[in-house]
Amino acid sequence: MQRTISLLCSREQNALGQTLTMTTKQKPINVQRANTNAQSLLRKGEFIAAANAYSEILESYPQNHKAKNGLAGALRMNARQQRPNLTRQIVDQMFAMRTEGKLAEAMKEARLLSTAYPEEAVLHNFLATCCFETGEFENAKAACLRALAVFPDYPEAHLNMAIASRISGQFKLALKHNQKAIQLRPQYALAYSNLGLLEEALNHPADAIISIEKAIAIDPKAAEHHNNLGFVYRSIGQTAKAAACFEKSVELNPAAAEVHCNLSDLKTYKTSDPHIGQMEALFSQEGENYPGNFPLGFALAKAYEDTNQHQRSFETLLVANRLRKMVFPYMQSDTEQQFTQIMDFHENGTTNPSLKPLPEGAKKPLFILGLPRSGTTLVEQIIASHSKVFGAGEIEKLGKLFEAEFAPNKTVADTLDELKLEKKRTSYLKQLNSYDVNEQIITDKLPLNFRWVGFIVAMFPNAKIIHVKRDTMAVCWSMFKRRFAARGNGFAYDLDDLAHYVHQCQKLMDFWIARYPENVLTVDYDILTENQKDETARMLDFLGLDWEEQCMSFEENKRSVRSASAEQVRQKMYTGSSQAWKTYEQFLKPLQEKLATTAP
Repeated sequence: MQRTISLLCSREQNALGQTLTMTTKQKPINVQRANTNAQSLLRKGEFIAAANAYSEILESYPQNHKAKNGLAGALRMNARQQRPNLTRQIVDQMFAMRTEGKLAEAMKEARLLSTAYPEEAVLHNFLATCCFETGEFENAKAACLRALAVFPDYPEAHLNMAIASRISGQFKLALKHNQKAIQLRPQYALAYSNLGLLEEALNHPADAIISIEKAIAIDPKAAEHHNNLGFVYRSIGQTAKAAACFEKSVELNPAAAEVHCNLSDLKTYKTSDPHIGQMEALFSQEGENYPGNFPLGFALAKAYEDTNQHQRSFETLLVANRLRKMVFPYMQSDTEQQFTQIMDFHENGTTNPSLKPLPEGAKKPLFILGLPRSGTTLVEQIIASHSKVFGAGEIEKLGKLFEAEFAPNKTVADTLDELKLEKKRTSYLKQLNSYDVNEQIITDKLPLNFRWVGFIVAMFPNAKIIHVKRDTMAVCWSMFKRRFAARGNGFAYDLDDLAHYVHQCQKLMDFWIARYPENVLTVDYDILTENQKDETARMLDFLGLDWEEQCMSFEENKRSVRSASAEQVRQKMYTGSSQAWKTYEQFLKPLQEKLATTAP
């Protein structure tokens, strides 16, 4: 129990309304005296001062149980002082905040209440659901663990743990908790629905369809199950069935903005389409300052584009992106700092000695990276059509291994020793081996992995990395008009941010290519679309793979595709998509100027 409480204290201290001072001690401290001092502060009711005192002990002695218990108690007492009573009305108000779109307020209250009343499992579970919406999946898992520590047979908490684990790529852990939720509640429709999404992620779409259909049989009027079934059908290219599922989901829950957007991706609108009016009414109902409206904004912009209302489409995109940025703010300085830290690390620090290559016969990762919407999904689809390659899609593991070490305002270590590097490689390979496939090469197509090229080469000295690039105006426009689910794409919601990020990406990729020319192959999306055979042969040669004709018919590959380009890669190769932005050229002149004048 103390372990789960300490997780709460370290991650969520700011939610208590006061900030703890975490000062690193320069000299060894007398633990007994420090604990006595902290206990004295606690008895006086100086809870934050006591918490700071306990935190100082834990800085030097992280496993000190007295300090852990004391810190948890101090924070709990401070929170209890702010919320001396836990009533049904207070809990209902917290739930209402989330329902009304006040997610930040709901999370703040959930953190405060769950700290004040750690024995109430429902508070931890509610906090987990809020963390899902902001993409804080590790915090969601921590909250679920606290709920289960209080109430081990809590089906909802097991399911939320399964969802968080699935999203973060921990499939075995997700399966364990999903099965436990079903065991505790055999007719748990939500658990079957999530099991289907988990099976789809494991490349078992047929099983996924069976599981979600079972969820629908249990609860046929639950819109989310139909939406999940549509997602699975879409991932395997059965767009007609997917559209029918999304339509059913909208029928059951007309207010579900995400589902409207899912449906819009599969339609080509005509002016008379009643779905446009339905979305417009819903969009205006909440207003243009409601963050939850952002999927509708992207859906309406597409409908307006399909019906040649280009100015209206662009203006709606501006609103949609502004709303999205309200949830996922972006700071250009943070990117500059992170990328500079990464380059400085590789110039002035050391990642040597690099690890030994993987043994013969081991599963080998193939990294396909670049900017989002640059053509990484197309490249993966072509290569995954080869008999020796399995396309795993976007594996979010590398970011988890390195992101925290290069976070804004964090002092970065100047070395990465072999033991630490080996631990990270083992963790990544564990993720890779969770895919139960026979192919020797497994693709990781997460675009933003371009940040970690140097670390990839250190972990896998013979690593093969395909860097996909595309016309900068085309890639910026494609990102700006696309709804992204990932938190890490915050730069995509503002044209100035896009121009800045593109240049930072170019600068970092130039740095990597100069250092690791043998490991990185650059593929130009437009050249690939115009000269598919030669470019495909060049990629296969780079990978040491023999030519296979089916790579030319990549659109026939029935593998699951979950990215925004799922529909495009089900079609034969076509050219000209990089010119689509010119329809909006009059609105994009500031972006053109920014891209032309800002030095990489």
